[in-house]
Amino acid sequence: MIAYLLKFNCKFCAIVCLCKSPLFIVASPEYIAQNGLPKTPTELKGHKLIGFSNIKSLNQWPIKGLNEVNLTMTASNGETIRQLALSGSGITCLSGFMVNTDIKSGRLISLLEPYRLIGTDRELINAVYYKSSSVAERIKAFIDFIKPRLTL
Repeated sequence: MIAYLLKFNCKFCAIVCLCKSPLFIVASPEYIAQNGLPKTPTELKGHKLIGFSNIKSLNQWPIKGLNEVNLTMTASNGETIRQLALSGSGITCLSGFMVNTDIKSGRLISLLEPYRLIGTDRELINAVYYKSSSVAERIKAFIDFIKPRLTL
């Protein structure tokens, strides 16, 4: 389970951090060609910004000096947001596990790198499970197996 677990408290649950996936502010080369490259966080105000409609905490972008993001377009899941960015619809913030391949291939461009905050809670990829369930030992065994193999 990928979860943003700020203040998550469940006495019946176990939470294990599997790894981290850095966040990236990205846009397509086509979007940048048509709308210009934002060089500072304040320049984002003049751009089309894409974010999440259902979980507002996912719209807190890890950029120094950026307190609020005024979204132009929203969607309810990350893959839809990724596709909107790939199609040139705007700028968005997504986890590396979703956009690393796109950045490497040049389909998306990582923006505002000098302003990017590293090590935020949103980078965590966690496994959450009921520790008292009959399958808890199997889940723990799976986590012990998969954790060293994850490369995001």
